[in-house]
Amino acid sequence: MADDNKPKSIIVIPDLDRSQPQAPGAPLPRSKPMRTREELATIVQRLTQNAELMQQLRGAIGSDDKRRVSAAIDEIERVAQTVDPTITNPEAVRITVLLAKIIGQPGGPIK
Repeated sequence: MADDNKPKSIIVIPDLDRSQPQAPGAPLPRSKPMRTREELATIVQRLTQNAELMQQLRGAIGSDDKRRVSAAIDEIERVAQTVDPTITNPEAVRITVLLAKIIGQPGGPIK
């Protein structure tokens, strides 16, 4: 049974009458475009020299353990940011994919 002594919450729903002119919202900040594979290639090559990082990624590839995969991506992002502090999370994911391709094709070019 509800306690009648508790304060009641009030939800205010704004009037969504679109017939009235609306003030324009603030413009969204422009995001920096993600770097291309070619632009990330030097960072990828530096990360391939980190044996511990590559071993962690090898263990995560094909694993159904989402925590292990997420931990590998986080570690790749952390290490990549030591090389270039401006690496974003989406770029770290792209770097992870490029590293996984290298593991799948040792010695092959990054595609």
